[in-house]
Amino acid sequence: MIIVVIALMIIGCVDATSMKIDFVRLTNVRTDPITNPNGFSPHVHSFFGAAEVKPSTTYDDLRNSKDRNTGNIEENLSLYWHPSIYRYNKKTKKYTIQDTSLFSTYYIWETGAVKSFPDGLKIIGGGYPDLDKSLQNAECVNPGKCPNGDCETWNDFFPATTCDELEMSMRMPSCWDGVNLDSFDHRSHVVYPEDSEPDGACPKSHPVQLPQIAVFTRIMPYKGGIHVFSDGTGYFHADYFSGWDSKQLQKVLDECENDSFAPMPTAWCENFVTFRDAPKNKKSNEVDMSKLEKFQPSFDKVAYFENNGFAEIGNEVIDNVFVLPGKGTPKPTTKTPTTKKPTTKKPTQSPSFKPETKEPTKEPTTNKPTLRPSTKNPTLAPTAEETESNPPSSKSPVPEDPKETKQPATGNGCAKQTPMLYLPFALLAFIVYTSN
Repeated sequence: MIIVVIALMIIGCVDATSMKIDFVRLTNVRTDPITNPNGFSPHVHSFFGAAEVKPSTTYDDLRNSKDRNTGNIEENLSLYWHPSIYRYNKKTKKYTIQDTSLFSTYYIWETGAVKSFPDGLKIIGGGYPDLDKSLQNAECVNPGKCPNGDCETWNDFFPATTCDELEMSMRMPSCWDGVNLDSFDHRSHVVYPEDSEPDGACPKSHPVQLPQIAVFTRIMPYKGGIHVFSDGTGYFHADYFSGWDSKQLQKVLDECENDSFAPMPTAWCENFVTFRDAPKNKKSNEVDMSKLEKFQPSFDKVAYFENNGFAEIGNEVIDNVFVLPGKGTPKPTTKTPTTKKPTTKKPTQSPSFKPETKEPTKEPTTNKPTLRPSTKNPTLAPTAEETESNPPSSKSPVPEDPKETKQPATGNGCAKQTPMLYLPFALLAFIVYTSN
């Protein structure tokens, strides 16, 4: 009987891993290398990672940016961006960009069970039409008062009150069709897995399981008042342009294991990639910003765009403006102040989720995909008006808890358990035991 129990414990163990990557913001500019490769994009974005933000940016551009990267992993030359965040001043009637204090991504996967991002893969997650699946969340750390007693907000995402820190998060889709690096709507080639979980089942139309990227961006301190994303909404979406060498990343995905299956601030796979801010400190959730600042590239936005043939983009005024660049003025609606997931924790620049213990799903396909970019013409991202017509989900994501920096004890040291797998073996053991 003991042997059976031990065997069940081994079967229930799943290799689970996450890898945290930190970034400093590169710039804010109205470009989008995915949806608008020929000129201005509909709204301003904040960029992180490789110092390449011109509309026509290519995979080769990213690979050539090795010494010009705001991220802390040397091998990761990817580019990430999300709509910039504006605060509206009712007295001056102007919009001012609120710079992020730290941007982080967490790659989450089952060791040896996922495929690397193919070279040059482009992904858009969140926003319309993926409000439910992206699990967007805004956590207000130590909420204070509404500025000047005015608690008006224009959406349900940004709180009206002050916060020591506002931490915003969402998840990216991770099921790929195995063929296209992009698609006509820039979304159809990659979809969300079942329940938006890293190990959720992928549909037959998108059988290739990729590592899931959890995106976090933060404002510290957060001033409260009226805030909107640059597209005029409260819907958090993000873009990803892979600059990894896919073979190099595949080795990390196949070999790194740190018993973490959620965004964990002390999980890095530091023995498989080169951290520019090493050594890492597993005893602290804090990010040493002084280390990150040391290797930040110099970036003259005006000169960059003039040298790349887009001078009008580099010279556009995007801050302290009366109208959101490219979008006009959003239609405000007065709402009760919202403080999503208020906490009294000490604000940090590195989050930690409560680890999840989901059951594993079917093994992803082992068919070798054929890479080819879509030949269909790209279209613009949905407008703010289109997005506003689709209300956000009321589904609550897993809250963060800074005290949880380790996976909960499971009895056998595994990051995840699969109790349903135990049932047939337990029944068999019981029959054998009673028959004797």
